[in-house]
Amino acid sequence: MSEPRPRLSVIIPVRDDPPVFRAVESLLAAGAGRDDTELIVVDNGSRPAFRASLGGLPAVVQVVDEPTPGAGAARNRGVEVANGDILLFTDADCVVHPDWLEEALRGLEATGADVLVGSWGAVKSTPAAAWIEGALAPHRPRRAGRPARLNARNFAARRSVFEQVRFNVENARAEDIEFGLEAESRGLKVLHWPAMRIDHEHEATIVQFAAKRIASGWQLRRLRVERKDLGSPYRARGRALPALGKALRVLPFRRLAAASGVRALLGLCRLVDRFGLKFPQPAAIRAVGLLAPLSNAAGGYLFDAGYAAPDGANLLKGRMPGRRRRRAM
Repeated sequence: MSEPRPRLSVIIPVRDDPPVFRAVESLLAAGAGRDDTELIVVDNGSRPAFRASLGGLPAVVQVVDEPTPGAGAARNRGVEVANGDILLFTDADCVVHPDWLEEALRGLEATGADVLVGSWGAVKSTPAAAWIEGALAPHRPRRAGRPARLNARNFAARRSVFEQVRFNVENARAEDIEFGLEAESRGLKVLHWPAMRIDHEHEATIVQFAAKRIASGWQLRRLRVERKDLGSPYRARGRALPALGKALRVLPFRRLAAASGVRALLGLCRLVDRFGLKFPQPAAIRAVGLLAPLSNAAGGYLFDAGYAAPDGANLLKGRMPGRRRRRAM
């Protein structure tokens, strides 16, 4: 006699994100909302008009509120209300493939993973989104069952994982990477399953993409410095950018150097946005491929120079973060 199918819970954090309606539609088409699969949307402080619009979602969608800012806090809230044996996560700007739920179950059974990380393509809504996808796709893992860096836009985890690990609500970005490293440090298996696919709506411009990566790069550097017990947040890295960061840390005017570097980088990204269509697509993709690691590194340099966590939206407005407060040991 076969074992009963595990109960599933799908959790989506949202904050003023109209694409969530498209995400929910794809999930319902994939089987969410049936008796054994609940769908939970966690509103994380949306404006009143958008919060009211969530009432128009199908009745099978459970909408709950989490006032603490940050996707990590919203995901933790989803975990608290979920009833599933398996919890699955995606984001409001994603579209899941029709077999997403079934592949999650198949991958967990085949690999014995505690946490299963899927793969993703792109909703190529703008030229910049196509360039971003073209630059990032070759660097994604492809082999099933290999260790994976967690990405919260597409992963599944057994209920037992959350008895040991929760998302760090203090971090605005890279909280998913920290979650995965924390799980690995406790002996849990975080593995890749490429057949569990979604499509992600990338940023509409390269400068927006870079600003978010700068913010993530700051958090990755913080993890490497302050959470050495978790190991490195990088799966692989070259030698040139870490060497440059090491040199920056001893400069007498490192705050000015880091801030100037960030502004120059964002200015370069604006040029790519403006003139990228004048060049062959492979050249634009190559440019984005170079800008992506530079953006991560720039965020790390801000950390080393003593800046507080940057906010991507503020960076786009030319506003640098203040000084970082040193944490009590």
